[in-house]
Amino acid sequence: MTVNEATVLIERVLKEKQIVSYKTEAKMMLEHILDKPYYKIVLEPKPLSQLEERNLNSILKRRLNKEPLQYILGKTGFYDINLKLNKNVLIPRVETESLVELVIQLPASKILDIGTGSGAIAIAIKSNLVDATVVASDISLKALEIAQENAKNNNLTIGFIQSDLLQNQKLASFAKSADIIVANLPYLPNSDTKDFELLAFEPALALFSGADGLDLFRTLLLQAFALLKPRAMLICELDPRNISLAFELAKDWSKREIFPDLLGRKRFLKLTK
Repeated sequence: MTVNEATVLIERVLKEKQIVSYKTEAKMMLEHILDKPYYKIVLEPKPLSQLEERNLNSILKRRLNKEPLQYILGKTGFYDINLKLNKNVLIPRVETESLVELVIQLPASKILDIGTGSGAIAIAIKSNLVDATVVASDISLKALEIAQENAKNNNLTIGFIQSDLLQNQKLASFAKSADIIVANLPYLPNSDTKDFELLAFEPALALFSGADGLDLFRTLLLQAFALLKPRAMLICELDPRNISLAFELAKDWSKREIFPDLLGRKRFLKLTK
């Protein structure tokens, strides 16, 4: 099978399964199998070996079973950084890049990322604010292992602490001096579980948070308000369906602002103590 034949095959079967990004995914699969950028694959076409064909068939079989390609390949890109992934962490979404953009435009020397998962937000922030002290936490030790590896692979120094939100005393102490707490916590209502194909692959712990999706937000809101210094900020990514309620819950903060994502949906809440 030639590269061109492989490309046509992948695109056809993915399109038949109504996978919208079939062209992009075909390129990603071939780049992974042949271990080179797609432009080089096109410039230097060669027949796939039997091993490469077997690897391709294995990837296609898993993808056609609706498994996210990022988990199959074990990696993804986010805000111009490369991240290792596995099923212990959520796949970073493109809309979360707007959260990073919001944070790095603000003056801050100490930043705390709560619920870091793969470390995507903390690593993207640190790569752009190299002089800032960045600390990240997660309740999951398995997630922290991935986050630490991703920070090391991107040659960045970030502190990692296991904690259920801000309960860890060392983390709470850092929060008292932090300029910004950023959090992309689980924010989907439990009723969404019936609608999510990805549930079979992504950790439910990273997706759902009570009847209205705001259980964890409520707890963090109280903890952050008690710990943060005056004029420090809490910036959260939320569901467009519950961000207005989150805004009302934060009435004790001196300033409340809502920002849209790339599609214009209300998604980010910035609170100033």
